[in-house]
Amino acid sequence: GTVTISAYHAGYAGGNAQVLVQPGKAAHVDIVLGAGGTVRIRVTENGAPATGAYAGIQAAGGGMGSTSEQPDANGVVEIKEVAAGSYRAYGGVRDPGGDGRSSRNQQRDITVMEGNVTEVAFDFAAGTAALAATVTVEGQPPSQAWATLVVTSAGTSGQEMRHVQVDSTGQFRIENLPPGQARLNVNGMIAESSPVTRVVTVELTDGQTTEVTVDLGGGGTISGTVSGLPQGGRVAAMLVQGSVSVPERATAEEFSQLQGQLYSAGSYAGGAAVDSATGAFTVPSVQAGSYTLVAMAFEADGSIRCASAPVTVSEGETATAALTLPR
Repeated sequence: GTVTISAYHAGYAGGNAQVLVQPGKAAHVDIVLGAGGTVRIRVTENGAPATGAYAGIQAAGGGMGSTSEQPDANGVVEIKEVAAGSYRAYGGVRDPGGDGRSSRNQQRDITVMEGNVTEVAFDFAAGTAALAATVTVEGQPPSQAWATLVVTSAGTSGQEMRHVQVDSTGQFRIENLPPGQARLNVNGMIAESSPVTRVVTVELTDGQTTEVTVDLGGGGTISGTVSGLPQGGRVAAMLVQGSVSVPERATAEEFSQLQGQLYSAGSYAGGAAVDSATGAFTVPSVQAGSYTLVAMAFEADGSIRCASAPVTVSEGETATAALTLPR
């Protein structure tokens, strides 16, 4: 199968290369290390160094290879010897009264060049808008639910996200938000292994509380089958909003980057486990609309085989799909 070989040496940026390993054959790979570049990230809150901040970089698209550090007294994180290429810089401020999970974070795609310093600034300005939400499943609180609010207005210096857990009554509230348009992703469990996703666009106004109710019930159902199943491997189905191009074969890192891009864009719309014996699966409570359905087979060598097909879901109806994994 395909493996990734990594090389490191003090004073140089790390490097890696992918190589195809075949039985009885020697594989040759050359990895040339360079000095790399530097990424300097400053995290502030209303212009001053933020308390409880963190910052770092990861592979473009949210893939593997994340590096995270705590800023110095000036709110700066400096990451040296970064290999030239595309990355996603991120910074966040943890909720001092919470469980340590980031309550606010921003991210921005950057390009690192050999011998150069790439500077990124994230400022968390306190706004006066608020969001109050009620989450239900056909009128009742869900057994478990969580939400992410993505603010993309001009009031942020990047894409700012807030993460919250929905309480036992199905409610949550987020305060100190900048004004503008935001995307609310609500995820919940309506059955033991059936996560449901709803995406709502909300308008935030300074000094006002925007109220919204999100119901995870209703919608339509997707009933599907997957053929070409691997022996002993895991297979899953993923639902993506709109039309998305998915490669037939990918490494674990490539697929991780694709998933990161879909999550960041708010395109992920649900998923389901695929029965290893029959290939059958069901995605319940899907919002009416057009989607791309993706079947993923996780092989023993770490590679992933994918099959995809468009599917349209109507309220109260069951859409069917048959996917065949490539050999």
